Amino acid sequence: MTRLSSLIVLLMFTVGCATQSPAQTHQLEFRPASYEPSPGSVAFQDPNEPRTVYVSPSPIITHKDIRSAKQTTQPQTDAPAIQLELKEAAGDRMYEYTRNHIRKPIAIVLDGALLSAPTVMSTLRTQLMIIGGPEGLTPDQVQHILDAINPK
Repeated sequence: MTRLSSLIVLLMFTVGCATQSPAQTHQLEFRPASYEPSPGSVAFQDPNEPRTVYVSPSPIITHKDIRSAKQTTQPQTDAPAIQLELKEAAGDRMYEYTRNHIRKPIAIVLDGALLSAPTVMSTLRTQLMIIGGPEGLTPDQVQHILDAINPK
């Protein structure tokens, strides 16, 4: 799997969708992560790589920090993806984290499960794209993420 970077940095991961009841509120979070344990961190097996990722319990941003989310396609492949726009304060937090963690992981957590820990390749602010690799996201994965961001 290759990490992609452009004007809008693309966060790559494969989403595992658990069965959820329709009334359940989903939780999407981006959290600090490391390949080394630190006090308070929780160990997760990276679902995309054969490694352990240590994830902070405190999020950088949550689904509540997302101004808008919409289904889109990856620019290079036209595979399904999700475009996110963060609120300004959340964009500032994301920028500070990514500025100080180039070539280090960031955890993407949905409903308490690690979806991915992509490597930060450049700074991010308010525009993000979630992709599912070369094949893109499945329709179920797109819906699961959008439900976390836009609860009904």
